[in-house]
Amino acid sequence: MEKSKPILNNSFAEYALDKNIEDKLKRLLMLILKDIDYVCKLDNIHYSLCAGSVLGAVRHKGIIPWDDDIDLMMFERDIKKLKASLNIHFPKKYSFLSEKKYNDDPLKFEKIMLTGTKYVEIGTDGLKNGRGIGIDIFQVINLPNNKIFRWLKGKIFNLLSPLPSLHFFTFSHSKTYKNKAKKDDKFRKFYNKRLLMGLFTFFLPTCAWKWLSTKAIFHNIKHKTIYSSIPYGSKRYFGEMHKTLLWNELIYVDFEGNLYPIPKNWKEYLSSKYGTDYMSIPDDSKKEKHFAEIIDFGPYENI
Repeated sequence: MEKSKPILNNSFAEYALDKNIEDKLKRLLMLILKDIDYVCKLDNIHYSLCAGSVLGAVRHKGIIPWDDDIDLMMFERDIKKLKASLNIHFPKKYSFLSEKKYNDDPLKFEKIMLTGTKYVEIGTDGLKNGRGIGIDIFQVINLPNNKIFRWLKGKIFNLLSPLPSLHFFTFSHSKTYKNKAKKDDKFRKFYNKRLLMGLFTFFLPTCAWKWLSTKAIFHNIKHKTIYSSIPYGSKRYFGEMHKTLLWNELIYVDFEGNLYPIPKNWKEYLSSKYGTDYMSIPDDSKKEKHFAEIIDFGPYENI
């Protein structure tokens, strides 16, 4: 089956963010990051920039110019501490995707969202409680030291991981997708294939598939292990696997005029994720694009 990103990029080009909206969105994301960094330093919480944000820090000293998000990575214990700390120091300012009211959301990672804002990505108009503007936090998972168990866990994850999104795609009844499928032949082919693939997940809701692909498989290993992974990253379980030392040893680098942590061995991290040519600027056709049906900045409209 054709990969979804190129199809979505071509079919929904009219939803691309204009420059003014992108700039405002980046300013708001930096406000969130500053709050997160503040409480992490105050309460000794371990975190690092992640994925494209590490690449942006190294190559652009900030957010990648054609990107509009910030990603962080943390261990589960630190995510819990961060949520508690934000609630104490910034009460009611943030909501979290792990809250029960977001159970129907297929995303398997945490998202720290500004209360009073709204961000409707393409195809998410079927969510009961829409997402707000926020920063994605990818959980670093301790993996079994036993090589066979580690491999087996990865294979089971790769089997279950797509199911929450497939179920949501089929049963959330996105009006945006339905309307586009009526007009766009290429998208209609993609849309119908995805609908059929998701039909066999009918017997459980999205939240149950999400639980099976997260909590049921990745029970928390509290002791230190040799290897860890960010299984919900773009390279998934095996492609995001590194020695745990990589996540623990950090340095601070310039990111949008302030210092933020990235892995000390960022060369190994970026090479494994983007290839050895990560410092080269990609062609326009390969630049990641983001689309939104609705962006509401709420009380931050004049930021």
